[in-house]
Amino acid sequence: MPTDDFWEFDDLKDDDIPEYVKHLLEKGSYTDKQKKYIYQIPWKETTCPEIEIERAKEILDSSHFGMHDVKQQILRYKQLWRAILSNTL
Repeated sequence: MPTDDFWEFDDLKDDDIPEYVKHLLEKGSYTDKQKKYIYQIPWKETTCPEIEIERAKEILDSSHFGMHDVKQQILRYKQLWRAILSNTL
């Protein structure tokens, strides 16, 4: 059976994954696909993408009819995180 490079684990680095995650992977029952995705997470990356409130509002309005209160709460949450990340609280 031919092997797909996607399923090769040789190029994955164990030292990038936190110890608690390694423990969960060893003890849990995860598929190879799930493990591959977990290994691909940039665990040591500390930057956060810019939170664009207006873009989030456009997506919520175009994709979710109604639910005004829920959408407002999501936008408030995103605004709070933007303020926290930019240290403007």
